[in-house]
Amino acid sequence: MLSLLDQQKFYGSTYWDTYPDDNIHAIILPKEGRSGIYIGNIYAATDTKLHLRYNIKCILTVQMKCSVKFQGSEQILFHKVIPIDIENCGDLFKAFYDSYMFIENGITYGNVLIHCQDCVTISPVFVIAYMLQKNGFTVERAWEIVKIQNPFAQVRHQYFQQLLIYEQSLNLDTYLGQPPKEGKHLRNVEIKELSRLEKIREREQKQKTFIDSVYNKYHIENNYQIDYEELKKRYPMSRNY
Repeated sequence: MLSLLDQQKFYGSTYWDTYPDDNIHAIILPKEGRSGIYIGNIYAATDTKLHLRYNIKCILTVQMKCSVKFQGSEQILFHKVIPIDIENCGDLFKAFYDSYMFIENGITYGNVLIHCQDCVTISPVFVIAYMLQKNGFTVERAWEIVKIQNPFAQVRHQYFQQLLIYEQSLNLDTYLGQPPKEGKHLRNVEIKELSRLEKIREREQKQKTFIDSVYNKYHIENNYQIDYEELKKRYPMSRNY
């Protein structure tokens, strides 16, 4: 896990200090041996001078209607469109997976630009989803990074809800030792499994709190040494605390 200082170096300082263009924002800064990831608006997607300036090689469009075309472009090697309806987003899990695969492939060729119409609502969502899967970040941590780099970003409640569920889904895959699945949806059985694991964690915490109090009582008040593991056997998690 990167330290806070390393994260600042990795993801850039602040939006104003890093890139002055209002149409594009660096989320992951390019450096030797590693390509960068940017988010931008429709102007960033169509500005060929900007593509050259930031060495953009791949563009991911996340919006319903897109008139941007790059056939015959020597600068833009790959372009993918994921149609997203802002008002009716639906299930975004397959879109998250598709965008992740495109970005992972794209950064092997150069810097990647993810854009929507205004760089405010949709493109930040897909960058956050990418960081959840690539870096293992929480939604909260990924959102902090995006917000620092693009202060204008505003993610709607329904998108945050999907990101939170997506984060839980990725965590469950990690727990079960499984890679994320293509077009993965959070099935009922997985929701039940997440709920079961959460209840176990709650019981473990209650058990620990109770045993700590008993242990301290014996050790401090009665000056009596008692084995901690023995207490765990005496007061199992199944007990009501």
